[in-house]
Amino acid sequence: MVGQIDISADGASITIRFPYREDLVNLVRDLKGRRWDRSARVWRVPIEEVEAAVKLFMPYGFSLAPEVATALATGGKDKNLGTIQVSEIEQKSDSLSVSALNFRVAEHLRGKFTEPIWVVGELANFDKKSRSRHRYFELVERDPEEEEARPRAVVSAVIFEKAMTIIRRRLARYGDAIQLADGVKVRVRGKVDLFEARGRYQFLIDDLDPSYTVGEQVLRQEKILQALKKEKLLEKNKALPLPLVPLRIALLTSFESDAYNDFIQTLAAQDFAFEVTVYDCFVQGDRLKSTVTNGLQFFAEDAENYDLLVITRGGGSRTELGSWDDLDIARAVATHPLKAVIAIGHERDQSVLDALALSVKTPTAAGELVVERVRAYQEKIEDSFLEICDQAETILREAKRGLRDKARGLANLVRGGIAGQRAHLAGAQRRLGRAVTERFQREELKRVQKTRDLLHQTSRLLNQTENKLLLQETKLKAYDPKSVLKRGYAWLRNKDGKTIHSVQQVKKGDLLDATLADGHLPLKAENPSEDFK
Repeated sequence: MVGQIDISADGASITIRFPYREDLVNLVRDLKGRRWDRSARVWRVPIEEVEAAVKLFMPYGFSLAPEVATALATGGKDKNLGTIQVSEIEQKSDSLSVSALNFRVAEHLRGKFTEPIWVVGELANFDKKSRSRHRYFELVERDPEEEEARPRAVVSAVIFEKAMTIIRRRLARYGDAIQLADGVKVRVRGKVDLFEARGRYQFLIDDLDPSYTVGEQVLRQEKILQALKKEKLLEKNKALPLPLVPLRIALLTSFESDAYNDFIQTLAAQDFAFEVTVYDCFVQGDRLKSTVTNGLQFFAEDAENYDLLVITRGGGSRTELGSWDDLDIARAVATHPLKAVIAIGHERDQSVLDALALSVKTPTAAGELVVERVRAYQEKIEDSFLEICDQAETILREAKRGLRDKARGLANLVRGGIAGQRAHLAGAQRRLGRAVTERFQREELKRVQKTRDLLHQTSRLLNQTENKLLLQETKLKAYDPKSVLKRGYAWLRNKDGKTIHSVQQVKKGDLLDATLADGHLPLKAENPSEDFK
């Protein structure tokens, strides 16, 4: 709405109110008897000019007070505009004007709906970021069994600035739990009215019941969970084991979200070789369902190439999380072949998906879960290795002790045999030492040879580079202007220092400068000609 046309309290004039716009101010100046009321910050125009004013401003989207329609019907002659009856208008003609018709319908509606009523519906076309003082949107009713179908019924609705202030205060008591947006179900109080300028029936909202919205979300979640329980899917994904080493991550989130950055940075802070494949999706709004279900299907079809599925988003209100409470999304997660980790909620709020899979509160917590799982496996491997070493040392100690015992028992009986064995062992030790030494020497020779090869290759590359540079230097010298001048050429310029490329640039009498290899030669053009003789 751009502005408002109303009737003054005494009925002697109409008032025109709008935010300053130069084109609208120029329109007002075309009306007879107009004057600016500085205190009320409105333009006042004699009541007789009501028809002219409406014709001027209605194309710009101005709204009309009910009394203005009456003034149009009577030509502004009746001063008791607030109490005039429709029947009195009809007596003066056998037909109604459009404004009189709308006025009659409006009076009928107001007479039938004298008290505020409560209405339940879903918000549609509600711009939560709008800077307008008033909110214009729709309340829709959908089939509870077919929520994706077209609305069963729609009514235009409006919340004026004063009522919006009251509603914001009421919502503030719930913290960030409720944000008004498309798709949110609400219970609102208001009056039925007719926007007479357009003949549009609308519902004027003055209050909202936040507890209904919260309860509706809880009921929606419960219905989805009961449906999955009936299909025996409630524990299906949750029962999948957490991968032992989840290095290949299938990530479902929005590229532009803090959730993406928080999760990736948590993994990047570690030295593990993570591989993350991201499917970019909407994490709120109307397009959430289609993009999320497409992403789940994408990862399901290629599940053998991933270890773990992570679904995450950043902060948001409880009503924004409601977009995730969808039976098709829930079923896709419950039946997904990959173990799912859900990180789309808050400390106090949960979605249906949190009940179906492994749930953590934040994207960072999801990253830490993955990191800790991999670290636990690493520590388990290290512990196993240490345990193997300990057991091997124990076996060796026991074996040595047994050999010593046997040696003592046989010492007196087979001294000669033992001596022979010792000699044999000593020889084997020497042979082993020589073999080890020779192996080390061979490896050292290989290392030296590799070093020599590397130095040779480096030297060859440096020589090639040096030759290229010399060649470039020779070419540069060949193209040096001084070298060209030494071959008998001259650089010819006019008195402004600009180079002469053609005789067409020279007129008789022009002063020229010729640069030669050993200095400058001033010239004067006598008879420029294109023919060289």
